[in-house]
Amino acid sequence: MPTTLDLLTEKYNPNNIAYYFWKISQVPRQSGHEEKISNFLVDFAKEQSLSYIQDKVGNVIIYKPAAPGYENLAPVILQGHMDMVCEKVPTSTHNFPTDPLELIIKEDFLMANGTTLGADDGISLAYGLAILADTTLSHPALEVVFTVSEETDFTGVANLDYSLLKGKELINIDSSSDQRLTVSSAGGASFMLTQTLNRMPISQEYTTLSVEIDGGIGGHSGEDIHRQRANAIIELATSLSNLKSYISTDKIELIAINGGAASNAIPRNAQAIIAIPHNELSKINVWLSFEQKKLKERYQHSDPHISLSIAPLITSQLPMNHICKNELLSLLLSVPVGIIKKDDTIQDFILTSNSIGCIKTVENSITIYGEIRSVNIQEANFVFQNIEAITNSMTTITSHCLMTYPGWAFKKESSLRDKFQKARMHLLGTRAELEMVHAGLECSYFSQYMQDIDCISIGPTIYDLHTPQERMKLTSFVTMWHILIEVLAMK
Repeated sequence: MPTTLDLLTEKYNPNNIAYYFWKISQVPRQSGHEEKISNFLVDFAKEQSLSYIQDKVGNVIIYKPAAPGYENLAPVILQGHMDMVCEKVPTSTHNFPTDPLELIIKEDFLMANGTTLGADDGISLAYGLAILADTTLSHPALEVVFTVSEETDFTGVANLDYSLLKGKELINIDSSSDQRLTVSSAGGASFMLTQTLNRMPISQEYTTLSVEIDGGIGGHSGEDIHRQRANAIIELATSLSNLKSYISTDKIELIAINGGAASNAIPRNAQAIIAIPHNELSKINVWLSFEQKKLKERYQHSDPHISLSIAPLITSQLPMNHICKNELLSLLLSVPVGIIKKDDTIQDFILTSNSIGCIKTVENSITIYGEIRSVNIQEANFVFQNIEAITNSMTTITSHCLMTYPGWAFKKESSLRDKFQKARMHLLGTRAELEMVHAGLECSYFSQYMQDIDCISIGPTIYDLHTPQERMKLTSFVTMWHILIEVLAMK
């Protein structure tokens, strides 16, 4: 029986692009832990006898000389990030720091077994390595840049030494539709909210329960925010708050709440541990039935499999006091989440949004991570100031802006954009739709630090990024490759 690698290399492997995607999928590359993949890229450069630089944070730049006849053209920068969002289904035993991804093919799609695929941004690695290794391709001198930690805090691109690059055109390979050409991206801010918990004794007359929301679709909290999918953390907080209509709020004890896996992903699931008096248990099922019905009705189209469930749970952890409980639930219900501002003249064009991506309870503290995005950095700052005002009114919660990142402004004139459209028209007979993406892209840093750089962002069609349902359309993977090499061959 043929393996996934056999099927990939048989049908989807011009210039070894599928082989290299499989190869990099064997190397762990979780955000913040890119040592193995960074060293893999260095070893690759050595094997190909190509000049390279590996900097102190793990970024790798590999240089390839111009093909014959292209020596007088300015270098072109190809760029992507080496890290990936690591999410898995609850039943998966995959260990991201050590295990290779298990790739599977379903019809025309490449997926991973129970985990994120890492096509975001493994496509840049596959295309980049294929171009670097192939001596038959026509192109100017290439500066191929692979950065670290794009999915978390832009550590790589923020610490890149831009004086090492001479190119005037940059092709970022980190987009997810072969029908669109990305020409602009949002800026934003990452933030952290922390709560110090004071815990109190609990009576033996209480029953401890797990309350869980699961089955959400999730997705990228920027690119998918217009789909208005359920944020499991916020929905859980809403349901818990509604419980006070059935049981007196001073009898509902909150012990812990956890949910989500990444600050830049829409959380698919969340769990709270609560305690209520034995004699109030009969009211729980009435509340549960009502909340389940509301969830199903609200998200019947966007999250058809979302569910709310309860189960008995034994824990030795004490509940937080009522000040902590009330402030936490108030915070989660007060912070604006989802679309904040949009441009009604352009379909699905979001101007400003915010998302709570994950919440973690560890002993006597709770940490919440979120992402604000906006085409206007002042708008993003204003949203954070509103969040800060909420936490300033509380005694147990503080807010911290972890970082801000710039936007990438649209350029009216772009010779690189024209080249891409010409190549696409030649190969497919149509032009790509121009897209201004509601997410941070590394192009924003290049445009900030390299004066007059001409940028585009491209990629094959990928669905459900940042979720275990992530899948890449394989024919699109091949199509985008052919467009890319035709663009590079243009003089």
